[in-house]
Order: sequence, then C-alpha cells, then structure tokens
Amino acid sequence: MLEGDRAAASAMQRAASSFSTGRELDTYRTEFTMVPAKIVLSTVVTADLKWKYDWEEVRFTASTTSVAAKTNGLAKARADWAYNWNELANTTTMWAPLGSPVNVPATYKLKAIAVGTPVLLFPIRDTTGKVFWCFDKVNAIDGVCP
Repeated sequence: MLEGDRAAASAMQRAASSFSTGRELDTYRTEFTMVPAKIVLSTVVTADLKWKYDWEEVRFTASTTSVAAKTNGLAKARADWAYNWNELANTTTMWAPLGSPVNVPATYKLKAIAVGTPVLLFPIRDTTGKVFWCFDKVNAIDGVCP
C-alpha cells in the first residue's frame, strides 16, 4: 500500500467514528472534499435572496436509488449551518446564476432549496479562518403569473 493510500484509509477510519472534540471535526472538514447530505430545514438570512440550511449526512442507497440518513453522521447540530454557494452572490439586482431579474415578473421570487434535496457539501473558510459547509444548487423561481 502506498503512503497516500494509508493516509486516506486512516482518514476514512477517523471519518467513520464519532467526533469527540471540535478539533477532530475541523480536521475532518479539511481532509475531505465532499460530504453527501440532504437539506432538513431552511432559515431566512435575507428575505427572498439567501438562506442558511440545516442538514444531515446521508448515504446513497443503490437498491432504491435514494439517500438515507447516516447513523451518527454529521449534521448541522454538530457541524454548523450549510450555505448555498450560488446564493452568496444574490442581491435585489443579481440572482445567481440567472443574472439580472429585470425580466422576471415582480410576483416571482427565489425559493430556498427544498427540504429533502440531496446536496454535496464542501468545506470553505471565511475571512477569519473558520470552516463552513457550502453546496452549489440553483434556486427555483416561483410565484403568481401576472
């Protein structure tokens, strides 16, 4: 076994265990590039533009082509909120990746990512160095036809 393979196997074993400290969790966040998860709840950050998301780690179930919660997996309660990378650019004059919403009827609004949606979380650091989870999904646009 190559040294890199041993390190990866060791990291996978650590990932399978429960985390007893925040430091262990931070190590996990920087060693792995993606965590499969699903959205559990959304909370408004900026009305009709940005949300923060409660989530739970999942595993793929091949027999039913679906996802199921991972027993003792990561979740918002243990690893903080997740944010939609797309939404970080949203303003009243810019809806990522659409661009300007000038041709969208005023009765239409961006919607939070739906509860139950599978996402792949990736770690990012903010300007202070704190690690956060992000995913990249395009928001639905919905409303009343004019």
